[in-house]
Amino acid sequence: MSADSAAPRPVRAINTSERSPWLGKECPHCNQPLAVGEPVVVCSQCRIPQHATCWTAQDNTCGAEGCGFSAPVRERRQRPAAADGQSAPARRATAARRRPAGGARPAARAARAPFVLVPREASGLRTRAEVQARLERVLGDLQPEFSTAADEVIATFRSDRIVEACRRACSHADLRFDYLRCLSGVDWQGQGRDVVYHLFSTELFHKCTFKVRVPNDNPVVPTVTTVWRGANWHERETAEMFGITFAGHPYPEPLLLQRDEQGRIIPGHILLKSFPLRPPEPPVELDE
Repeated sequence: MSADSAAPRPVRAINTSERSPWLGKECPHCNQPLAVGEPVVVCSQCRIPQHATCWTAQDNTCGAEGCGFSAPVRERRQRPAAADGQSAPARRATAARRRPAGGARPAARAARAPFVLVPREASGLRTRAEVQARLERVLGDLQPEFSTAADEVIATFRSDRIVEACRRACSHADLRFDYLRCLSGVDWQGQGRDVVYHLFSTELFHKCTFKVRVPNDNPVVPTVTTVWRGANWHERETAEMFGITFAGHPYPEPLLLQRDEQGRIIPGHILLKSFPLRPPEPPVELDE
């Protein structure tokens, strides 16, 4: 059956309330105003409201001039009553009347089991297990620490090994991580700062994340601009936002901020959690 010959969808009857937009409008069938509490049908074609009783009395047809739309009225589904014959609202009202004044509600049901997020493999990419196996085979001598987050494998390296790890990850035939998706920083306060490298292979269709943690008193990491040229701006932004120095960077100037006369970045490394926040402003009284 084609879409043109398919039967029209039923229209729904709605009780008119005090806030109904069609309250007081005339029904095109009987020319009487639509009153509060009356079931009303809105034509699906011309959008004119009319009495549901008039609609069904006229063979389920719209009474507006020149419309002629026809569709049955959808029957309302009634909620099944309980074994005692009472509906849910009636049972709640009965329970409220039986409850003593000031009495507490019955004990809540047993708490549900906590929601646990189960990571799923990324569609169309290599599995985490296969990616980790390749990383262990190619970078195992650099002693990475492996973990997972969401659908990615995370390999954490020492700062003096990150350049070699990135060089092999980019050039080795089993990895081919030719695209540096993102490079960013994370402030762990007293535990140090992380540099995070998100990698992707446009040839082998897999991804992973490299990490390096540096201490707060000496936040220095070698640059990886010799591996991926796209790391240039990522490292400049991370340097000015988190105060991390990328040794060997070809142009270590702020990307978004500026330096003062003493060469300090102003107003400072604004994404560090120790960066002072602006005090709250007092409320302003407007003149009448």
